[in-house]
Amino acid sequence: MAEKKTNGRRNRNAGHAWEREGVKDFALFYPKVQTSRNVNHARDAAKVDLAYADEYKDGRFPYNCQYKSYSTALRYYQLLSEMPSDDGIPNVVMHKQTERVKSKFVTRDKFAIMYYDDFFKFVAYRRGFEIMIKYWDALTKEDQELVSTQLKEIGL
Repeated sequence: MAEKKTNGRRNRNAGHAWEREGVKDFALFYPKVQTSRNVNHARDAAKVDLAYADEYKDGRFPYNCQYKSYSTALRYYQLLSEMPSDDGIPNVVMHKQTERVKSKFVTRDKFAIMYYDDFFKFVAYRRGFEIMIKYWDALTKEDQELVSTQLKEIGL
């Protein structure tokens, strides 16, 4: 018996749900983030799935994220190359790898794929944080409390 094919609507809904999950994940760090599909059609057309509604006031969202929910392999290099490359913002493909189990798709794993040079910018930020923490005691108690509160708000 031939296996029933999934329809486009299911795939579209799965992709939109993955984008909304991304909004929830980023909202802890960037509370104003939304799907570009809802707030910024120019970003959406540029294959960027997350944005701020008011870029003039809030600036650009600091990551160009494209969300993909697939059970098959993706051509990351192709997806990354189709995203904006002249804005200095790291491009990241957020891939939810799924597999079909009986009559439904379940998540196998989640990946964030980016260019090698962009990854090492994060390495540099991490190293910068490690250096800065050495000077913690040089801050006033008031500044230490302020920084501690802000770090606790984002789970650090």
